[in-house]
Amino acid sequence: MQLFTVFKRLRESSLCPQVVWALLLTAIVYGKTREIGKPLTIRPVAIRNVAYGADGRMFAVPNFVSAGSVALFQVTEQGAIARIPERLSEKNFVRSSGLFYLRKEREGDPSMAFISLPELLSGYSVDFSGSGTTLVVAGGNTAEVFEGKDKWDKIKTLTIGASVTRAVFSRDGTLLAVISDGKLFLFSTVNYTLITTVEPASDCRFSDAAFSNDNSRLAVFEFRSVMLDYGSRVRIYFCRDGSLDRDLPYFPVRPSSEPGGHLPLVSWAPGDTALAVTIPTAFAGRVYLIKSNDGALIKEFKGFCHAFSADGMMFAVRGTVFSTGDWSALGKIPRSSVACAFSPTERVIIVVTQDSIRRFRIEE
Repeated sequence: MQLFTVFKRLRESSLCPQVVWALLLTAIVYGKTREIGKPLTIRPVAIRNVAYGADGRMFAVPNFVSAGSVALFQVTEQGAIARIPERLSEKNFVRSSGLFYLRKEREGDPSMAFISLPELLSGYSVDFSGSGTTLVVAGGNTAEVFEGKDKWDKIKTLTIGASVTRAVFSRDGTLLAVISDGKLFLFSTVNYTLITTVEPASDCRFSDAAFSNDNSRLAVFEFRSVMLDYGSRVRIYFCRDGSLDRDLPYFPVRPSSEPGGHLPLVSWAPGDTALAVTIPTAFAGRVYLIKSNDGALIKEFKGFCHAFSADGMMFAVRGTVFSTGDWSALGKIPRSSVACAFSPTERVIIVVTQDSIRRFRIEE
């Protein structure tokens, strides 16, 4: 709908002038993105990332219900999700196999479940396997693996060190990378056996990892763990044995705090020729798009989060969804976003701000 038509219809409505102008401003700001449903209000807890299942029919939000939980939202073909009461209590849920499921108002309503975990103020992180039916939750001293679709069951608990901060699956689901105590642990998902442990450089720690789309390499975000000197770079390892492939140059700006509060910090572009890297600097943050072979800069943005669409045609960063073909703006999302993820099956992006979770459809 053209902006003039929107304005005309609003003027002809019975809304007061202040509401008309507020709605008009929203139409101007978000352009070719359309919000889906109502925002989900979040509590003042740390939400480090959000993840979609591979079929687009499920997304996971850590710390949504409390500082010790992971919420799993089913998404219908029409894009609907469960209606969440403003205040949640035990009476809103039914417990089954250790998980809590939101009571449905009507048969056929989309489901919402949450995994109850020990309280962790720093926040958990989540990731789905390529099948979309396996979820890993990292936090505390464990990485816990769940399987399911409508119903979820815990199948494995990996206890690794004292502080597990990140766990991610390879694209084909055969490998799991876990970061604990600043080190990288690489597991085979066949019985979750340890393949190798990778140590960071002296006085450094790892804080994020991402598998290449062809499952052959692992990009790892490393930073110096020296107070007031969090200089950072990306190191690339072979998945077959954890041996080092190459070190990319240190970034020109230093993180203003220890990286990892919001994820991902590093992502492969489809095709594996480029990497997107977020550096949590003060005020605006930086996102670099670099070549994966030598770290040469392709583009630079401001922002605290980034995301590629599954087909590589879209890239989201600091309030804008870009076309990667010509880097034209396809639409707007909130500039206050701290985490985001694209649906793998639709032109939909989910965005986390300080007080809400919102979904937007990017119009053709």
